[in-house]
Amino acid sequence: MVDRSPAAFQRFAEDYYEVSIDLGAVSRLYALRPLNQELVSLLNPEVALADLAQDIREIGYPQLDQEPA
Repeated sequence: MVDRSPAAFQRFAEDYYEVSIDLGAVSRLYALRPLNQELVSLLNPEVALADLAQDIREIGYPQLDQEPA
């Protein structure tokens, strides 16, 4: 993917997964805003934030109690 913008990823994800993806949610991820259940549900309503805890820690994604560096 040459264009690394949130809109480009949204288009890719919608084409690949054949579902609608909220551009605002993707933009929040690109801005490294801390994850919360609302954001996770916008991206995939079938996933709980708690289910992602290990993955979030492994990749060092910001938690609710910390801001991006």
